[in-house]
Amino acid sequence: MLIRKREISSIEVEAPKGGEGKLFRWDYIKEHIPCSKLSTFSYLELEPGASIGKHQHTDNFEVYYFLEGSGRAFDDDNECLTEAGDMLITEYGSSHALINSVVIRF
Repeated sequence: MLIRKREISSIEVEAPKGGEGKLFRWDYIKEHIPCSKLSTFSYLELEPGASIGKHQHTDNFEVYYFLEGSGRAFDDDNECLTEAGDMLITEYGSSHALINSVVIRF
């Protein structure tokens, strides 16, 4: 099965998880394979300067693979700088937050 991003409707999320700015999400699994054991697989875009607020995962885990850009991640209480090619894994019982901290040069 080939799932094309251009055929998936994006969802705009204002202040995701109590963060700031907007997040745009394309849900590949939820929309196309509703009975999958995988709860969701999504492509996300976080506006420059926007953030996903700190939240805890109590009944699932989450994996973020950073495709481009740079930012900061909070893995429980540890702050990390992120860049393309990095992966953040938040396990059951752990918490995380993300900030898209694009640097503007002129």
